[in-house]
Parts: sequence; structure tokens; C-alpha cells
Amino acid sequence: MDRKSIVILVVTILLFLVWTPLVNRIFPPIPIPQQTNAPTMGTNVSQAQLSAIPTNAASSTNTGASVLTASTNAPVGKEENVTIDTELARYQFSSLGGGIKSIELKNFKSFVGCFAKKTDTNPPVVLNKKAPHPMFTVMGGGGLLGDNSFRLSTQGQTVRAEKNLANGILVVKEFQILSNYQFNVLVRWENHSAVPATIPARQLVFGSATPIGAYDDPMTLGVDWFDGNKAHRQSRTDFNPSSFLGIWNRPGKTEEAAGASNVVWAAAHNQFFTLVTKPAVVVQQIVKRPFDLPEPSPEEIKNDTRAPHKPAGLSGSFAYADVTIPAGQVFEQAYHVYGGPKEYDTIRRQNKDVDYVMNLEGFWGWFAKVLLLGMNALNGFGASYGWAIVLITVILKILFYPLTAASTRSMKRMGALQPQMKAIQDKYKEDPQKMQQKLQEFMKEHKINPLGSCLPILLTIPVFAGFWKMLYSAIELRGAEFLWACDLSQPDTLGFIPLFGIPINGFAILMTVTMMWQSHMTPASPGIDPAQQKMMRYMPLVIVPFIYNQAAGLTLYWSVQNLLSILQMKLTSGKEEPTTTPAKPAAAAPPKRKS
Repeated sequence: MDRKSIVILVVTILLFLVWTPLVNRIFPPIPIPQQTNAPTMGTNVSQAQLSAIPTNAASSTNTGASVLTASTNAPVGKEENVTIDTELARYQFSSLGGGIKSIELKNFKSFVGCFAKKTDTNPPVVLNKKAPHPMFTVMGGGGLLGDNSFRLSTQGQTVRAEKNLANGILVVKEFQILSNYQFNVLVRWENHSAVPATIPARQLVFGSATPIGAYDDPMTLGVDWFDGNKAHRQSRTDFNPSSFLGIWNRPGKTEEAAGASNVVWAAAHNQFFTLVTKPAVVVQQIVKRPFDLPEPSPEEIKNDTRAPHKPAGLSGSFAYADVTIPAGQVFEQAYHVYGGPKEYDTIRRQNKDVDYVMNLEGFWGWFAKVLLLGMNALNGFGASYGWAIVLITVILKILFYPLTAASTRSMKRMGALQPQMKAIQDKYKEDPQKMQQKLQEFMKEHKINPLGSCLPILLTIPVFAGFWKMLYSAIELRGAEFLWACDLSQPDTLGFIPLFGIPINGFAILMTVTMMWQSHMTPASPGIDPAQQKMMRYMPLVIVPFIYNQAAGLTLYWSVQNLLSILQMKLTSGKEEPTTTPAKPAAAAPPKRKS
């Protein structure tokens, strides 16, 4: 690769890094339409089963084919609040909607890393923060709930919200606060009239995904649900309008329904915290809706040079069909909720589907789970999470050393035999099929594995993917410091390049330098054109734009992995590998002259 090609490659990578901010400046994003959180929603569920538990011999009747075709009852009026404190969390209840307005996690702070050191105040993390509706607000119902304002009362760790409806039904919600970020909810519809009463199709809000701070990536906000076999995930950004150079436009979505009487549980989450709601009976559908949030306060963006994200959230609701309750009977729906951090050990004790809640299922998820458990184990022995990543990388390098050493020896042997292989190529250049056959025979004779150079790379792929998947949701690295990095769960940005706004990420730069160093130390593969070989040496630059802004924990792992590979290559470079060149046949003796 000549100098001109190298310059073109570098310019292309830089353009890739600045492309998004450049396009956003030339073609500003289409504003998200204001959400009223009161859309009319129709579904295609026919004769859906009711996700409820009738008691006292109540008979329930499905009088409609659709789950919900009614407007939302937005809570109005004067708000009253009740607060329940536990060792780990503070639950605030609102009379407007009769549900949990917020969950304050006492042991987790909103700001971590470098920003936490600059701010004067650091409030606790709040789930369902600034959401338009409290958790377990009833939406829809054809106006049956009126102003959706409830009466609140408490008894110990139990909060009761109740409301009398015009048709003689008493709606009662009971919240029983448990330990370890858990609570139970019972929604009861009591028919106190002398005639059957119908509850129209409705939705029940199980929670909202909202950012913890102004710099949380909207990609990490989502609503997931589990059908008993597979987890279904949707990000907040999936609802945004999009445009490509003003030519192709996709309008934003105001809502989306999913499920077909198979919703086992659902979760609203950001990157490190989640609200997981599991109904006692499988639910018909869930409905997801995006919403906008107020702009961040000056305190949230104080002393930070980064550009904050547009505040937005995503709510999730269970959708139910209408039901008729006989006179004097009761209709109940029960739920178990976990609202807390995505700590593997904490969630594992409460939910057997923990792999799905934390997105640790599947092939790559298995590696992520092993790495997470190993990292936590090393941290338990006193190592910081940064050193735990370094130690895991060293341990993996030692475990794979026999394979990588064999690969290195194969590459060195291949380099020593290049002249002979080049001679075979020149001899049979007019017959490619014959040339390949002879090269294969030659490599087999000299015990050369042509794929040996790929083996070390293949071994690192599962580990790299596991780290990537683990760092996306595991809370352990949130706020973990190492060297100059203030937060290993975020890029270790040291500053920005003026004008373009490209961040200067220390570990990502170290990763790039070590990748280039390693590629230049790798022996040339036989049979490859010199120009192609030069190009291959610069190929690592191609993946830099995709990894550059990833979590510092990931780029730290990759940098240490590269340094250990370089060290191994240095240690083995001085060892000569014997080549088993076949002995030349002895020259035939000259014939004797006859006398």
C-alpha cells in the first residue's frame, strides 16, 4: 500500500467518525412529534384470553374482540403523595393514577466517574423518573375511571389506593413492599352493585424507561418482554423519525403493540437499572409508547463539555380485553415486580429468567456470563474491576498460549519456506490448479497449517463479544475507575478535537496503536501479493470507528490483549524454527569405461 492509499484510508476513517455530527449539523434531525400519551390504539387480538384471576366464583366475559379502543384517562386534580422507606429504596406513591410515581435507589448515585467529582450535589438514582404516568396507572377504560384520582392509605409496608366508579365498582390497588428491590401488586375490581358491571378494554402501565442523567445513550432505553421461550427487545430510538440526506424519510412511531396471549413478563430499563413486572397469569399484549422529557437542569450538565442527549423515554403497558363482573363478585390481577440494578447475583435469586432480563442469553451471552462471574470473583478477592479485566485477559492468554504458540511457530515456519513456495508458484503459474495442488502437498509435507495465523484471532472473538455484551448491561463497571478512566462503563474521554468534536479516548487510542504494532510484527503470509500484504497491515484501522466510542472496559481489554500478543511474538521471535527441507537425491555415479 503506497502513501496515497494510506492517506485515503485514514481520511475515510476520520470522515466516518465525524459523519454523524456533520450530517446532523447540515440536516438537523426531524423533531419528534409531541406525545400526549393518550393515543387511540386498536389491536388484532381476537377472542383473547383474560390475564387475570377471578375470585369468589366471579364469571368473566369477553364482550369485544379488540383489547383497547379507548382514550387514556390522564390523571388530573390535586396530587397527594405517600412514601414508603426500606433499607435499599424509597417508594413514592401518587394519588393521580393510584400507583408508584418513582423508586429512589439509595445505594446508587445519579452521577459517577469524573462528573461526580465536579458536581456539588449527587442525588440517588430514580426509576420511572419524570415519567408521564405512575406505575400501575389504568389507561383507557372508556372514561370509566373519570379523573383517575385515588384515595391513598398505608398500613405498615403496604399502600392501598382505591376509587369508586360510577357503575358501582370499587377499584383497589394494594402494594406490598418486600426486600431486595421487590414488591407485590394486587389490582382488584369489586362489583358492589346489584347487577353485572363491565370493565371496558384498558391498559395497565407497568413502568417507563427513563435516563438516569443527561448523557445516557437513548439506545440503552428499551422495553423487553418474554414469551416463555424468547426475549423480544425494542429500543427507544426505534420510535424516532429518521431521514437519509432528505431523500428517504421514515416517520416516527407513536406506539407499538406486541404479543399474542404469551407475555410472561415485561421490563422497562435503561443501561444499568430495570423494572421487571411478572403477572400471575400470562398477559395478552403489551403496548410501548415513546414520550419526551423536560430538558436537563443546569446542575445535570454543569462542568461537562459533552453535548447532552435529547431527553426521552419509553413506557410499557399491559393490554387487557373488557370483562364483565357479576353482582357482588371480585376480579383480581396479581403481579410481582423487581425494580433495581442489573446486578446478576441480585436478580438471579429472584427470577429464573435472569439471562433474558440482562440480555445474557444465547451463544455470546454464555461467554458474557462467564466473564461477569469471573470479574466479580476477582473483585471479591480485592482486585479493582480494572485490574480484574487485566487479570482475566492474562489468564485467558495463558490458557490459550499452547494454541497461539503453535500458530506463531507455524507462521514462522511458513515465512522461512517462502522462497521455495514462491518457486512453486513461479513454476506452475500457467496452471493455477496444479499450483494449488503442489502448494498443498508442500505445506502438508512441512506441517504448515495455512489457517494457523487466523487461530489467535478466532480465539479472541468469543471473548471480545462476551465483554461487549456484558458491558452493555452489567452495572458492576458503572463508576469503576482505572488509571485515567473515571468510569469503565463509558468511553474514557480525555478531551475533544476542536471544530469536529471528535472525542480523545485514551484506551481506544492505545488499542489502535497496539493493533497496528501487532499487524506490522505479524509475518507475511506466503503467496500474497506484496501490495495486498501492505494493505492487510492497515486493515485493523477499519474496525476502529466501530469500537472507538465503546466502553473503556472493552478497549482496555483489547489493548491488554494486543500488548500480550506483542510480548509473546517478541519472546518467540528469537527462536529458530527448523525447516524439514527434503534431502536432495544423491548424484548418480558416472559409468565405468570399458577397457
